[in-house]
Amino acid sequence: MWRGRRRSRRLDVAALWALMLLVVLSPLDTLRGQTATDPHAALEGAMQTVKETPSTDSAAVSFTIDDVQYQVPRNYLIQMEHWSGGPQTLVGFKVTLPGFDPLTNANKSCMTVAPLYRPPGCAPIEFRVIGGGGSPVSDEVAFDNMRSLFRSPTPSKAPYGYDVYETGPADARIETYVQRVPDHLLIIQCSLHKNNKTVQRAVCGSHSRLADDNELEYYFYLDQLPDAEQMDRGIRHLINTFVVNREMRP
Repeated sequence: MWRGRRRSRRLDVAALWALMLLVVLSPLDTLRGQTATDPHAALEGAMQTVKETPSTDSAAVSFTIDDVQYQVPRNYLIQMEHWSGGPQTLVGFKVTLPGFDPLTNANKSCMTVAPLYRPPGCAPIEFRVIGGGGSPVSDEVAFDNMRSLFRSPTPSKAPYGYDVYETGPADARIETYVQRVPDHLLIIQCSLHKNNKTVQRAVCGSHSRLADDNELEYYFYLDQLPDAEQMDRGIRHLINTFVVNREMRP
């Protein structure tokens, strides 16, 4: 039986999501307390404080997020509240692209080194599964909640089949890319910080509802937008393979 916990983070909080992009994804070098010339290194450093030491152990860890039970090999996991398993609020994963493989001895040089030292073709991605709360909201409703923030209700056409909407002033612009994909409405928000009209860093994020009613969150860089649909599809498929049991919600 469904036990209502907290409301979905996305219910009536479109403004909060936009603010989070401005606060969390801007000046990541400032979050590290130093100036960084590489935006990838800045993002990596900002997230480092919440990571567990990576492990190549493939033993399964069983845990639940809300009423969904997952069983995941340890080497996929980088963030948990309780590493012994059991109930969780948020769980973080890290995989390679494009294969969506976990940490192994063979790919350590890609998965565990700073971005500047990664070998050619190495592009891991991190993602998080978060409890959906008592009132999970569809991606369509979440997008409708954002509409009042856009500078114009009419989108521009962007490459790769996206519509794009703009939020915020020119020196702290958020671009929202939207495209209907087979599983859901893909919504990607990119925080663009400009100096003399030159984009210095562009970090993008997606926060969406999963088929199991929990929520998916991940970040990447604007130059990876051509691969965003493939990343989203691969991540969602991978999560589905980890689901052991789901208590049906009314």
